[in-house]
Amino acid sequence: MTLINSAANENIKRWRKISEHPRGAKKIGTTLAEGIHLAEVICEKRPETRAVVRENNVHPDVHALAERVAEETGAKFLTVADKLYDAVMAVKPADATFVFTSGDYRGLRYLQAKHPGVDLLLITSKPCNDETIDLCKAMGIKRMGATMDGTSRKAVKKAHKEGLIVSLWPGQSVEDFMLGAYLGCDLMCTDVPIRVKNWLAENAPYIKVKY
Repeated sequence: MTLINSAANENIKRWRKISEHPRGAKKIGTTLAEGIHLAEVICEKRPETRAVVRENNVHPDVHALAERVAEETGAKFLTVADKLYDAVMAVKPADATFVFTSGDYRGLRYLQAKHPGVDLLLITSKPCNDETIDLCKAMGIKRMGATMDGTSRKAVKKAHKEGLIVSLWPGQSVEDFMLGAYLGCDLMCTDVPIRVKNWLAENAPYIKVKY
């Protein structure tokens, strides 16, 4: 069984259609990331296709096909990701932690495969809960950016027990920041850092914050 020629399900048929008519890829709405993600999913769900898996979990034929689609449609997902990584890491101080974040786990998975050890954070519109904890664990992503609404202290403690770092959002007020602190999160996104810093200095100096 070959990955590209298979017509076992609608997803594969769709990718095959794109391979035969790459100029229609934009109209269909594909991306280079989608093709590689699809290859990984197929190989996970269909053990008989594992023979076609190579480095980065993608068969060379799929890489060649993806490059062809990218060249003829202008898809730039992977090249942009690489350029972004190189540009960011070129200015990273040795003692700094730079984290790549995205709400699309496919981009994070690509960076993870291409640059092992890179710090990643998966942004989600859901709270820290069993679902989002399991998703991060399955993806091998150690940082979660979840919403405060619906997040409980119990869930944050569970995430910590599972080895995850929890960042919460939104942070539009001092009250939001304090809620995140009470929930026990590790990091907070805030739109008002100066206001928060001044308020903490005056009202809650016992809270140790690294800005």
